[in-house]
Amino acid sequence: MQSDMFVDMVSALGANATPMPYGQVYSSIQTGVIDGAENNWPSYDS
Repeated sequence: MQSDMFVDMVSALGANATPMPYGQVYSSIQTGVIDGAENNWPSYDS
């Protein structure tokens, strides 16, 4: 999410947040732009 609070939370957990549109997540994982994603299971299933 492109939310300052969410980015700060992820940073506090020791990760580097990379906000991006949902439609780009799958191809970004495939190409190595990102190495993980955070969302709920129904979003990934759809």
